Order: sequence, then C-alpha cells, then structure tokens
Amino acid sequence: PQAPAAAKVAAAANELMAAGKYAEAEEAYRKALAEAQAKAGKDSPDAAACLVGISRTHLARRRPAAAEPLLREALGICEKRLGADHAGVGACLLALGECLNALGKHVEAGAALQRCVRIAEKAFGRDHPNLVPALRQLGRSYEAANKADLARAQYHRATLLAVKAGGEADLLAADCMCDLARACRKLKQLGQAEELLRKALAAHEAKLKQPNVRTAGVAFDLARVCARAGKYAEAEAMMARTVRMVEDLSGSAHPAVSVPLLEQGNCAAAQGKCAAAEQILLRALVLREKAFGDEHGELLAVLDALQAVYEKGARTDDARAVRTRSQAIREKLSAKSK
Repeated sequence: PQAPAAAKVAAAANELMAAGKYAEAEEAYRKALAEAQAKAGKDSPDAAACLVGISRTHLARRRPAAAEPLLREALGICEKRLGADHAGVGACLLALGECLNALGKHVEAGAALQRCVRIAEKAFGRDHPNLVPALRQLGRSYEAANKADLARAQYHRATLLAVKAGGEADLLAADCMCDLARACRKLKQLGQAEELLRKALAAHEAKLKQPNVRTAGVAFDLARVCARAGKYAEAEAMMARTVRMVEDLSGSAHPAVSVPLLEQGNCAAAQGKCAAAEQILLRALVLREKAFGDEHGELLAVLDALQAVYEKGARTDDARAVRTRSQAIREKLSAKSK
C-alpha cells in the first residue's frame, strides 16, 4: 500500500531515504509537511504522507518511540479523510506495524498488520506483490511471539508472491526466502531451510556487488543450518567463506570476524579436528580480547568452546586453565550486576 505523497516528497525526500541520508530526508519531509499543511490543511492526506515519511526516517535510525505518535496521527488523518479501507490507511498501518514490532508491542502490531493485509487484498487483489511488505511484518510479529507456525505461513505467502512477481533471482524474493528459512529452522524443517538459503545466497551473489554484508549474513545462516543438520564439513566450509567475506568488509582485525570464526571452530571440533578448531578459536579469542578486554563477557562463548575442544582432546590442564578463567569472568560479571 502507498499513501498519497506530495510531489516534493517523492522527488527529494524519498531519494534521500533511498540513499541512506536519513537526517536530510527528515528535513525534506518536514519542509514538505509545512507546505502541505499550508496549502491543504493539517488534516490533509498529503500531510499524513509526510508524517509517515518523517516516521520512516526515525525507524531507519532505530528511533521507533519517536515514530509512533507521528504514525498514529497520520493514521487518524487518513481514516477521516480517505475512509477506513483506503490504500493510504494501509500504508499508515504498515508503517505503524513495523514501528510497534520495533517497540516490542507485537500483539498490537499483529492487529494493525492483519488489517493492513485485508486493505491491500481489497485494493490490489490477493495475489498482488504489494501485499509482501505487510505479510513479512506480520510474520515478524508472530515470530517474536514464538508462533513460528503462523510466521511460516505469512513468510511462505510473501515468498510465493515475490517469486511470482520477480522470479527466484529477485532480491525481494531472496529476502522473503531468508524469512521463511528462519521460520523453518525454528520448526526444525532444516532441509527446507537449507534449500531456501541456498537460493537466496545465489540471488545475492548474482545481484549485489561483492563483498556485501547481506550476502555474508545469508552465508552465515546457511552454515548454521547445515551445522544444525549435522553437516559439519559443509558448515565449516561455508563458515570459512563467511569469515573471508567479513574480513573483506571490515578488515581481518575487526571483532565481527570472531563471530563466524567461533562457529567455524565449533564445526571443526564436531568433526574431531581438535588442532584446527583450537587455532580457529584462539584467533577468535584474540580478536575479542583486543576489542573488549581480557575480562569481558564477550569472551565467554569462545572460552567455553575452547574448553570443550581441550576436554575432547584429553588436554586436562589446558581445559582446567580455560575453565578457571571463564569462571573468574562470570563471577566478576555477577558481582557487578548485584
């Protein structure tokens, strides 16, 4: 669903949003809002569209509390001026649902998004790709409420519509596949999750300039699904590939590299490759020590994995030393929290 928008919003502010210039976009939307209110009144649909635009700049900067009152105001305007079932109302509900999800108000978000879907179905038909954003947000509401089966249904429908509109190689379809794969993983449908993530990875590699953070994220998720399915060799290879992507994006010394390194080390250990796992985990540990210090909680996951490797290799003294260190960190963190 799309609300009516002033010409200057479409020409200026929307372009700034697409470029990631959110502060400049907010300024442009506010200027357009002042013009719309002056020409058509404070309760005009164009003013509501500008309010939605301003709220989206807040959402993009992770400021949902600032967006919520603007969206409720815009929704009230559109319901009054356009009617309860107008597509402009649906646009407000979509943004409000996203905002409420970000605020953790998932039940209220779900109600708004269900209404948004009904409006979109009435305006565009049940098989129109304009339903995809609302279906994805509705899926997130269910997912956050631990209703993976209901989330899967929404993600599946969104995926079908996106694939029908753009094909499996389309980036929107790939993003929908990632949503669906996440729900499948929670439902222990690992084969389906793996298939979806492989298709999504192929689409990202074909359509996006590499290296790309989105591609790295899909590769990471695929490796984790393979590991959970017991395919440790495939998972290790994919996680090593993810490590290289993150290194290319952030540099080999960035602490973000430690995240796939930890998973890679666990996969190596699961195959009995203790020497390789130790070297991988020690590198992850060094990265986190340099980034966070020697007594930070971020070290614990790596230390626990390293301890397990030493125990598996019957290196009792090394395992004891690591366990002693991790216990000291936990005790210190516990004391701080009291």
